[in-house]
Amino acid sequence: MPRRWTETLESLAENPVTRVALGLGLAVLGLSVLRHLAAEVRPEDIARDLAATPLPDILLSLAATGISFLALGGYDVVTAPLRSLPVRVAMLGGAAGYAVSNLFGVSWLTGGLLRHRAYARHGLDAVDVASMIGAVWFGFWLAILAVIGLILTTEFDMPQGLFGLHGMPARGLGVVLLAGVCVAVALTGRAGRQVPLGHWSVTLPGRGQVVRVMALALADVLGASVALYVLLPGDVTTGFAVFFVVFVVALGLGVASHAPGGLGVFEATLVAGLGAAGRSDVLAALLVYRAIYYLLPFVLLFIPALLLMRKPRTDPT
Repeated sequence: MPRRWTETLESLAENPVTRVALGLGLAVLGLSVLRHLAAEVRPEDIARDLAATPLPDILLSLAATGISFLALGGYDVVTAPLRSLPVRVAMLGGAAGYAVSNLFGVSWLTGGLLRHRAYARHGLDAVDVASMIGAVWFGFWLAILAVIGLILTTEFDMPQGLFGLHGMPARGLGVVLLAGVCVAVALTGRAGRQVPLGHWSVTLPGRGQVVRVMALALADVLGASVALYVLLPGDVTTGFAVFFVVFVVALGLGVASHAPGGLGVFEATLVAGLGAAGRSDVLAALLVYRAIYYLLPFVLLFIPALLLMRKPRTDPT
């Protein structure tokens, strides 16, 4: 590819407007796929299943969501520069930042901007916030890959409809993932490393911080997945291990798409991965999940975060 073409593509990829437009386009595509998967479902069927959602399932989903957002707030506590942020500020800023980015997508812009505004009065600049977000994503995906690796190396069968991994191929992939995670953690070193990222340089956390972020990521994703798992009909979720892998794949594709909240992409992947096309009760569960995990935390956390951002800056010296 000619150099000028490469430079043009890179400039487009770094353009916030381009990324937002791409996210919206992928959301439309995901919703189109979901519409095809749910072609035989009538709106009245979804309304009936929504009304029939058991209250104990909703309460369990709310509790699991609370656990997930406690972990989300904890990310900023363990990745903030030493003694720069009070714990309560980091917990609120982290949880609110992820509530905003979960709902609107483009996490590096939406959640990052909120953190920058909230943490500036404590002496943190945009580079500090970017380093924190980069450290979280590094530990987050290591934790996800480690869990998937453990699942793949144990007694495990994926649904034939989407992934079709069985026996030795699944176990072999699991071993590769686990080995890769171990190597990545080992390479971080005790004090972390500087990693160039385009025009920026992101500081990855040291080995101890990586382990702490991975532990929080496990609580975060388990909470998020359980919040949906308890809402789904039992005949769709044949086992939590299978569901968890499908959930993580759907979550990863939704995040990578930069679509608002992974809308459409997340649902289409989950429905296809679980073999639940044409199920009105599954679509109803996904709607309830959207309200509990995406909308409710935003409603509860955004106003406190705005008040935090309006406080006057303090001199870091």
